[in-house]
Amino acid sequence: MTVDRRRIPQQRRSSNRVDAILAAARSLLQDHDPADISTRTVAARAGVSPATIYRYFSDKDEMVDALLSEHSQIAEATIVEALEACAERSVASVFELVVRTYLDLYTRRPELTVAWRSPALADRQRSIEESSDQSLAVTVGRHLVERRLWTELTPQSTRLLAAHWATAGALIGVILRTEPSSRQPLIDELIAMVHFFAGRYFSGEVPGISRHP
Repeated sequence: MTVDRRRIPQQRRSSNRVDAILAAARSLLQDHDPADISTRTVAARAGVSPATIYRYFSDKDEMVDALLSEHSQIAEATIVEALEACAERSVASVFELVVRTYLDLYTRRPELTVAWRSPALADRQRSIEESSDQSLAVTVGRHLVERRLWTELTPQSTRLLAAHWATAGALIGVILRTEPSSRQPLIDELIAMVHFFAGRYFSGEVPGISRHP
């Protein structure tokens, strides 16, 4: 197959423009309410014309949705990387690794938490988080099977994992909205909660989930 190399620089430039636009929107959302941000202000921050933004996004809402999806993808990729390097040998320790990885990521990169800090973005973020919870459930479940901590990943265990991550995610949001000096008791509660979740899979209360002998 012949590759038209004339298109490669154009594609790269387009990717760079989109990255610049999303970075500008992310920067503005750190200090401004979404209602106070327009495509014109984002364009000015990104160093492009408003017309350039409309080449990639139909309106401001589509641009913000793309930004929130990017944040979710960054978080998912970080979890996958952490699990690939994971040497933990219990379900509880794997769960703890996941939530601590999230906390570390969002503490280092607070710009990824704009949706949790903005009531105006909460509804938009919710649908993205539901999809992310499902994806995380499959990722973690497959990791547990591959490490022979579970015998199989069933639809029932996937649904339960997704519900557990949604609950843990809500508490992570509370933690990140709390002053750093007051976070530790909430972090302790989060760790205790995911350890409790881990225990439920082998308590007999959830049929169809088993571990290797």
